[in-house]
Amino acid sequence: METVTGRNKDAERVRQLIRDPEIASELRRILDGVCQHHQVTRLVLVSPIRTRPVVSARFSAYWLMRQRLNMSYTLIGALLDRDHRTVMSGIQKTNQARTQAILEGWSHPVDRIQKFIGPVTQHNTEAIHDDHL
Repeated sequence: METVTGRNKDAERVRQLIRDPEIASELRRILDGVCQHHQVTRLVLVSPIRTRPVVSARFSAYWLMRQRLNMSYTLIGALLDRDHRTVMSGIQKTNQARTQAILEGWSHPVDRIQKFIGPVTQHNTEAIHDDHL
């Protein structure tokens, strides 16, 4: 069971992360693109709602944060109020769905979102992990 101290630690890591203007800007672009494509709000992304469209939106957000910012599973989870194992599972499922989409010749939502939000603006390719905060 997660303690209050653990949640406070995660919240502090997220606060430190978004202090970097380039990272904060990229996170906004990702979340705005996901929300617009999936027609959900940011509040819904962090809510306990588990309908298929909302879960799909979360999976897109996880995958894009991991791919575009190389964020750790723990930080992605802390940002969206989810466990790191949930994030790992969502990214794995998205990778499987993308592979299937490529084989079938169609575009996966994360690819459409990436095209919509454009190239990554952050130039630092260093991974964003817990130990850097």
